[in-house]
Amino acid sequence: VVGRALTVAAGGTVAGTAVSDVVGGNLILQSGLGTGTGASTISFQTGTTLTTGTTLQTMSTKMTILGNGNIGIGTTGPGSKLTIDGGDISIWKSDNNPSLFMGDSAVGGNYGGFRWLSASDVLQIGTDTGGYVLSLNETGNVGIGTTTPGEKLEVAGRSRMNTWTADGDTAGYRDDATG
Repeated sequence: VVGRALTVAAGGTVAGTAVSDVVGGNLILQSGLGTGTGASTISFQTGTTLTTGTTLQTMSTKMTILGNGNIGIGTTGPGSKLTIDGGDISIWKSDNNPSLFMGDSAVGGNYGGFRWLSASDVLQIGTDTGGYVLSLNETGNVGIGTTTPGEKLEVAGRSRMNTWTADGDTAGYRDDATG
């Protein structure tokens, strides 16, 4: 036996009609339309998986939208525009190279982000003005200015260090105080 279900649909065409080019409708969920001073919340709840067919499922909130617009997944009290608690976050893109960007919202504002290069298995970090300049490949090599680092750290271009030591055949040292 399957429990009751609720399907809510907005807009669209009716099967079997000759109507074409119909604009879809809008589905609006409202909560808390009133004159009080309290805020409203929309909660999405699901039941737990059970091992018997005789016990009533326990409902628990999986996602919450607060009156201030904050969205919580895995929490009922999100403290930011999106709060995810209790699990991993996956970003998948079917045609390669998924990206995650963040930045300010001003017109022409700056941003930075992460990108996965599917063909070469490289994670990159970059900015809108500097491009993707930091790369980490699946063997643990880090590249600055290169997408194909062949060593644990490979820098394409000049770098500066005040003091450093190294093990191996070659080491360099520069003391800014003495030149």
